[in-house]
Amino acid sequence: MFGQLSLLNHQMRKSQVTAISYSVILVLDESSFRRLLKRNLALRDAVVESAERRGIWADLIDLSDGQASSRSM
Repeated sequence: MFGQLSLLNHQMRKSQVTAISYSVILVLDESSFRRLLKRNLALRDAVVESAERRGIWADLIDLSDGQASSRSM
């Protein structure tokens, strides 16, 4: 998964991704992604963990109403 943090904190991020085998790429807009996070707690936990590893305070990412902000640790 890539691009999730950009959706949640409304900041452009650059990513370079290389597939190592045939892949199907799915694209979700922000509202669809947030609905998915509400329904799937394992995915939500993985996204929060990913944010924390990158220095984004998970408590400042509001996964419920589309508002988000970030602050460096």
